[in-house]
Amino acid sequence: MQQQIIHELDDIDIKILQLLQENCRLTTKELALKIHLSTTPTFERQRRLEREGYIQRYVAILDADRLERGFQVLCNVTMRQINQKLRLSSRLL
Repeated sequence: MQQQIIHELDDIDIKILQLLQENCRLTTKELALKIHLSTTPTFERQRRLEREGYIQRYVAILDADRLERGFQVLCNVTMRQINQKLRLSSRLL
């Protein structure tokens, strides 16, 4: 079994992560310009961040209003203790 080496993040790695979090569609060239490195080390750093799990995937954030779609949240809450006032108010729901 091969053991994966995890590198410490330096300031450039953190900047790459911040920029990609803002816009994951940046090209390697655009990213390189923003972090003041050439494209090859920028590409290698980005791939290492992916390989080491700092970047898990790239996603698109959709505009629910534009799509005319809302969203629904299902939530289940378990409480260890409940006071009398809360118990009475929850029965009204």
